[in-house]
Amino acid sequence: IKVLEDIQLPDEKINDITQKLKKINENKNDFHTRQLSNLNKEYNLYQNRINSLFNMRLDDDGSITKEIFNEKLKEFKEKQAEITEKIQSYTNADEKFYLSANMLLTIAKQAKKVFIGSEVDTKRQILNFLLQNLTLDGKKLNFELKTPFDRVLEANKCSDMCPH
Repeated sequence: IKVLEDIQLPDEKINDITQKLKKINENKNDFHTRQLSNLNKEYNLYQNRINSLFNMRLDDDGSITKEIFNEKLKEFKEKQAEITEKIQSYTNADEKFYLSANMLLTIAKQAKKVFIGSEVDTKRQILNFLLQNLTLDGKKLNFELKTPFDRVLEANKCSDMCPH
């Protein structure tokens, strides 16, 4: 119960973290938008090259052989696939970060209340989610908090003068 109390964030800290996350989010969104724009431009560049390549092959004026056409087409398609993968990774990373941050704040705030009102199986699940390296030394339970809850505990013990 003591550990659950210690990771319970007060509303003012949650608000402070939320405000900092919003600021980070604004900066990240600007960066994210620029990066996606650059990736889309690069993708379109390769699409234009593919179109030009097709036109050169369709003209059948001998300026490009079938082998060169196939080689370049494969190269351009591979570049487009790499760019598409980068675009997807930007999107996935963004969603995971904010879902995780929101879940962490909610769990930290509600952990003690949920634990106290739960059945034994649910309590065990909560402890397994929060704790690691559990050992029993007589009647004393030794453990470590899992990351990021160990960081929440540090932040919660830290005064307002300690920005991390």
